[in-house]
Amino acid sequence: MTMHSAAISELLQHSAWVERLARSLVRDPEAADELVQEAWLRAIKNPPRSSSRPRSPRAFLGSVVRNLVRQGAREARH
Repeated sequence: MTMHSAAISELLQHSAWVERLARSLVRDPEAADELVQEAWLRAIKNPPRSSSRPRSPRAFLGSVVRNLVRQGAREARH
């Protein structure tokens, strides 16, 4: 297993938590599902760089999800 795939494997163990977070931030279930999908795409394309295993997978994933929510809010205002 490569370092990249090890990091992704570690992140995927937190998938249920990511879904709960998205649903708590975005009340619309369909929007929350889209948020989860986009978060996984971004996390897989750019996993944590510090090592093969992130120190805090939930902190990393939480920042990805929250950044996407903020980005969506900014885009909705413009």
